[in-house]
Amino acid sequence: MSHRAERTHDQRHYDLAAEIVGYLDRPDAAAPFAGPVITLEIDVNGSSLRFFSTLSTLSTATDAALEGLHLETFLPADDETRRLFDQR
Repeated sequence: MSHRAERTHDQRHYDLAAEIVGYLDRPDAAAPFAGPVITLEIDVNGSSLRFFSTLSTLSTATDAALEGLHLETFLPADDETRRLFDQR
């Protein structure tokens, strides 16, 4: 988030980045993940779903309304999460 704040100079992004850092400094915060990606983990009905995300940005759009559009997609990060989604 701090990367996006520096790129856009949008105060809302700076504020969100500061809020996120505040959560990381809490004693009950999870330990930093040492892998190549950070997963989003959600507990649903006794199952833990794990996702990773990809982000795309349109930076040379011919339509001004699309300039800077961010598209984020969440994908299953493990076989258990994939199986749970394949069942639905």
